[in-house]
Amino acid sequence: MRDRLLNNRLKTLAAIFVLLISYPLVSIASRNGEVMGIPRLFIYLMVVWLGVIALLFLLIELYKRRK
Repeated sequence: MRDRLLNNRLKTLAAIFVLLISYPLVSIASRNGEVMGIPRLFIYLMVVWLGVIALLFLLIELYKRRK
């Protein structure tokens, strides 16, 4: 039961990641502009990527503790 729940949560996280790096959202972030000399697109992609990694870590750790 818990394995199925974890599997569903991981699939949902993967779907959210795909949506966040899809063209419409990336095109918004890729408009001209910089934050402290760093392109907005680079910042957006790194924040999304690190956020997904952090959420994966939390999901796996919570799963391990409950098992």
